[in-house]
This record gives sequence, structure tokens and C-alpha cells, in this order.
Amino acid sequence: KYAPTMPTIQANVATVEEGDSIQLTCEADSNPPATYSWTKQPGTLPTDAQIATENQMSRLTLPGLTKDDTGTYTCRASNTLLLGGTTADYSLTVLYLHQAVISSDDVTIVSGVLQQTTVNE
Repeated sequence: KYAPTMPTIQANVATVEEGDSIQLTCEADSNPPATYSWTKQPGTLPTDAQIATENQMSRLTLPGLTKDDTGTYTCRASNTLLLGGTTADYSLTVLYLHQAVISSDDVTIVSGVLQQTTVNE
């Protein structure tokens, strides 16, 4: 019998944009098998988050991502030998497009990165 090793988190995609989904898989070696829990900072897990545990790993699915889902997701693996568990973090950044407001004389970007733009009239 032994306590869980530090978990590893793997994502099924490298980058995500608004509207995409992502699966994070957390796995730790332990005997007896680990119990997993997920948390998010800042805030809480999205209400549509789905968690499934099978084959000594836990899978967190986040569908329909928004920029508010950006944050640090923590997987905690624990068992009877290590009640407090051991954790691993995954930093998620959801890419999103800024909306630009364009007038006829000049270009104003309300939020986002300023880019050189030519307006032909």
C-alpha cells in the first residue's frame, strides 16, 4: 500500500477558443486507488463541467468554453494513506476575439490589441 504519487494532468487539445471544449485527464499511481477532486481558481468549476472517474484516472470535460473559464484547474488525488492528497495544476487560457468598433473616419478598438488598420472610403 502506498500514497498517491503527484498527479499528472494531460489535455486533449493544446489551445482552445471560445465555444470549444477541452478534456483534462488526471492520473496518479496509488494503492488503494486514488479518489480525485477538481477545483478552479479563481472562482469555481463551470456549472456545465462533467467529471468522470475510471481506470484509476479522472477526466474533467469543459464544454462550450468562454473567457470566464480561463484559470488554474487543480486535480487532487488522495487515498486512505494520504487523506490531504497531492495536487497538480493545469493553467487554461481560453482565446477570444475582441469586438472592434469602427467609425468612418478612424478606427477605434474598444478593447484588445491595437493593430495598424487602413480604412478606404
